[in-house]
Amino acid sequence: MRNFIKISYCGNGSQLRGGASLQKDSTLTINGGTFNYFVYAGAFSAGGTAVVAGDSTLVINGGTFTTHVFGGCGASNSENGKKTLVSGNSGVVVDSSNNTISFDGNIYAGSIGYGNISGGTSMTFKGLGSNLTFATDSYVMGGSQMFMGTVEYVGGNKVLSFTDFTGEFGASIKNGFTHVVINDSNVSLTSDKNVLNGISSWSIEVASSEAELTLGNGRNSFAGDTLTLTIEDGASPSSGVWDVITGTNATLTGWDNFSSVSIGGKAAAFADGAWCTDTYRLYRAENTIKLASY
Repeated sequence: MRNFIKISYCGNGSQLRGGASLQKDSTLTINGGTFNYFVYAGAFSAGGTAVVAGDSTLVINGGTFTTHVFGGCGASNSENGKKTLVSGNSGVVVDSSNNTISFDGNIYAGSIGYGNISGGTSMTFKGLGSNLTFATDSYVMGGSQMFMGTVEYVGGNKVLSFTDFTGEFGASIKNGFTHVVINDSNVSLTSDKNVLNGISSWSIEVASSEAELTLGNGRNSFAGDTLTLTIEDGASPSSGVWDVITGTNATLTGWDNFSSVSIGGKAAAFADGAWCTDTYRLYRAENTIKLASY
């Protein structure tokens, strides 16, 4: 029995019942409005061949979205999925710097249904958390919509990024990302439904005296993950100590069992309860991972 997805949609490319569509890089930018149907950046196949020969990107700078949004293409069933492809990368950029943005559905960096991505995916959030609203059950995911267990529709890494982002982030993070990148941000993950076990790499820029990442709820083990810390030029907290990752109701287990830690471009070694280079010391105090310079 075939599984079918019945949708109403708004895309940047062709919607095919037959024939073929080949387009180069595809970018759809939305600055406002209300969308009561799926929004995606590439083409959609309900019988034809739909290919983006490059990257597919959805950029959202404002608006209200009452159902799901996607960075890639779309396919209504597994057979059409074999003919639907983004040959490069796909992604979603959400910038709430200047406008309010509301999501009642989910955000997928990949494709609708069974659409395939040859490269990797990325999902980037910028701006103010106070301008960003999610429904209680909304989540973000690095893969395509029909990702299940060992079935994978993305060929490369799946990266979740916060860049120049400040405030709370209320959507839950599903087990569909492999990397987290935080640059010049102070982000607080507030959902108690986050699934972070699939993340193997954390890259964090240390810039201010506030915690770069706050895990408000849920559990995560950093054991076996890699951690890369960079220091923003001129960053120097008055106390000489930065809060890097803190947990309020979260449990920061495995922080002492990273597979590798790099601080300021130098490999750190674990000794006497801390990750150390000749310049920095990363340690845990209560439920906060802190970075101090010598």
